[in-house]
Amino acid sequence: MAGDKDEDEKYHETLTENFYLFSKYLVPEDYIAELVSASVLTLEDREVILNHFVNQTRRQRASRLFRLGQWLLR
Repeated sequence: MAGDKDEDEKYHETLTENFYLFSKYLVPEDYIAELVSASVLTLEDREVILNHFVNQTRRQRASRLFRLGQWLLR
């Protein structure tokens, strides 16, 4: 049990120290472009994804990721 708590604290510290970096790659534009070129996504799908996820500010995405990390640590 103590080992689990140590791992949780380590994970929490990593997220806290690097949340900007994590948020930068949460929904990478290059990955979406590859999915479009491979015909996995349509151009309409791409626009929806870009408008809903990628075009948010990095701070909003970082905050969302940080909250997700906190939820996972419960």
